[in-house]
Amino acid sequence: MSLIKKTFYSVILIFIGIIIQNGFHVMEGIVDLENRYFHEEEYDFVMKVLPVSSSNNIMRVRGQVLYSFGDHKAELMIPKEYRVNNKTPQKGVLEREGYYTYFLRSFVKKYRDLCSYDELVITPESPDISKQPVIVAVLSGNDIRYLSETYSIETKNKKVVLTKLDDGKGEKQKKNRCIEGSL
Repeated sequence: MSLIKKTFYSVILIFIGIIIQNGFHVMEGIVDLENRYFHEEEYDFVMKVLPVSSSNNIMRVRGQVLYSFGDHKAELMIPKEYRVNNKTPQKGVLEREGYYTYFLRSFVKKYRDLCSYDELVITPESPDISKQPVIVAVLSGNDIRYLSETYSIETKNKKVVLTKLDDGKGEKQKKNRCIEGSL
């Protein structure tokens, strides 16, 4: 058998394997194949804090994994000086002293991407809290695929302030493909 025939048969077998792996969904198999070989996964999280009352604030978190080829979940680590009223702390894969871990809503598949949108009701424990990072981790099983400390949170005179830090990468803003989860 010539090298060209072997290569052709190998590509066909890989293609058939991906289709079978995806439960005979041909389009998903083609998209998955393209994502694996022509794109790298990109991660983007955007956060915003909105005051609701004198003590409660809503932290909106939108996450997206562009060109995803797997199941992912996200963990958000918030300093212990803030109480999250609508979620209970969990034991996450990532542990850090002085932080509670919260799982964000499951990612939903949108064609090539995974999208997640969640709201946390947070209350500061004291009127003034120094600036601390908010940590986001994207996990595939127990494997950490992405880790970011791009945002910091602080409280001044009972007002919660969320600041986006310069990550030094100088990346341009990623396109929001998670339409209904916009901030």
